[in-house]
Amino acid sequence: MSGAVGRGAAALAAHHAARAQIGAALAAVSAAARALGVETRAAAVDVVAARLREDDFRILVVGEFKRGKSTLINAMLGEALLPARLAPCTALITRLRAGPAPRVRLHPLDPAGAVVELPPARLAEVLRLPPDGGRMESPWAWVEVEHPLPLLEGGVELIDSPGLNEHAERDRVALGALPRADALVLVLSAEMPLGPAELELIDRELADRAAARTVFFVWNRYDALDGDPEAQAALWAASAALLGPRLAPTPAAERVFALSARPALRARQAGDAAALAASGLSAFEDALRVALAEERGQLKRAGPARAGARAAEALRADVIPARRRALSAPISALEGALTERAAWRDRLSSRRARLAGRLALHAAATREAVRAAVAQLSAHLLAQAPQVAAGVELGPLLAALRPEEAERRVAEALRRWVEQTLRGWAEGALVHALSALRDQLVTDLNDELRAFFHELDGAPAAASTSTALALRGPDPLDELLGRLGVDPGAEDAPSALLGGLPVVLGAALTLGALALVGPLAAAVTAGISVVGAVLSGRSAAERAAHDAVERLRQALAAALPRLEAELLLQADRRAGALSARIDSAAAALIADATEQVDAAHAALRAGRAELAAALADLDAQDAALADLEAQLRAAAT
Repeated sequence: MSGAVGRGAAALAAHHAARAQIGAALAAVSAAARALGVETRAAAVDVVAARLREDDFRILVVGEFKRGKSTLINAMLGEALLPARLAPCTALITRLRAGPAPRVRLHPLDPAGAVVELPPARLAEVLRLPPDGGRMESPWAWVEVEHPLPLLEGGVELIDSPGLNEHAERDRVALGALPRADALVLVLSAEMPLGPAELELIDRELADRAAARTVFFVWNRYDALDGDPEAQAALWAASAALLGPRLAPTPAAERVFALSARPALRARQAGDAAALAASGLSAFEDALRVALAEERGQLKRAGPARAGARAAEALRADVIPARRRALSAPISALEGALTERAAWRDRLSSRRARLAGRLALHAAATREAVRAAVAQLSAHLLAQAPQVAAGVELGPLLAALRPEEAERRVAEALRRWVEQTLRGWAEGALVHALSALRDQLVTDLNDELRAFFHELDGAPAAASTSTALALRGPDPLDELLGRLGVDPGAEDAPSALLGGLPVVLGAALTLGALALVGPLAAAVTAGISVVGAVLSGRSAAERAAHDAVERLRQALAAALPRLEAELLLQADRRAGALSARIDSAAAALIADATEQVDAAHAALRAGRAELAAALADLDAQDAALADLEAQLRAAAT
């Protein structure tokens, strides 16, 4: 291996100069993206450039669930440190780094949280899911493992990822680690030929990497073929047919391996060199060591160079042509477009007025519903009060000899009945009276908002505006909030007003009515009195009930209008808040869309001289990006 190490030193000496050239090209691609107004792509290229400047080297082990990724890493470590995942694992990345002895640290999701050290023997508790394979929420972002594996020296990281095609969240974490890896080990199963999902992964995520020699393909569980020559020949034939075209121009033998990870682990633990060589692991490890010694710099540069070339290609294929089409719109069509835009503004204003009208109609209907519900309550109380009063058992002697006690019993019975009736009305009849209005308002409001958004997205001669404002969600009110950047959970957000508005659900009116139950009942029953009546025998009891009912009628006549007025005030306030919030949101969206269209037309009106200059600038950017793309593609090979 001394020759390989010497060649590696020479390669490292040339690496820094090549890395600087690629870094300069990436910076130029990022600057071009920003000049074209594509900030997101520029930021992505900046991330790639930052990765290029790092001196560590990350090897990501990836593959479908139950392919033996963790067992392969354990065989390389010489101990069963990682859990052999016969059951699914949590969506955590495990990063193995060089260290004097096995050591495990858990890095929290919360950046302010503390890193926790864990005994290596307990690592499986963190990584393995419950037996049912369900989702387990974890407070950890990733796991750091130190180990004295020689392969990890010099800043090399070996990264274990969750199995693919087993759980959407674990797929997201595993695939999210791909862009940050300098080389990949794709673990396949010799027992199961490449399936559609694995081929799709190779073609979609790994094709460029494989061509650049940064992917190592491992057929694991080779021992499952039991040394059958026909089965082995069939595997290699399938491997050549499926992987060969995807590896060109890389010779397949240099990046495709067959091994048996579990027997390799047992052989390494037992110190059996012959069995370890027979397992195929030694050949794979030798290839990794040679690649790190001789090709590390090229492998490190290949990913960023390839990503930068793709970014330059995307700018040339997508962004520049779209910008050129927008700038080249016929100026002769301006007058017609301006007329059409004026009509479009009028239609938007009409839609906004319809929204306000719908809300006003429902506010009026709510007022009528409240009045009707209060009238129904009043009729019920007045009709039933005599029977309630008459049903109080007084007895002739109590009414004649103790009139104050008779008065108290009648008043107490009426008070309990009034309070119970008010509460039941507030929780039942009032909500029932408003439920139809609720359903109708939700339907009408969503219909009007959909029509508004449809009109808004039909901006004339402004393709970019139409695309930016396309309706993406099923809930128009949430869409209204999202376009304005409003938190849907805020107290003054339309959805919050809609959710608690009596116009819609009656919930706030119910609470308001319940808040008035106690004071109203007290006001009513405080007026019930029979003091001063001449009481004697049964007629005295009847007179007590009659007088109490009359006092109840007088108290209701004074209290129920106050209840109605308070509920109407609440309804009007909340309906007004909802209407104002939605109207201001619609007005803001109209203004924003109109400004964008105006800006597009203003650019066109600037004249053909400015247009020609802008097109010439695009041509220059296109040519510069073509040169950068070619330079980066050459550096990636």
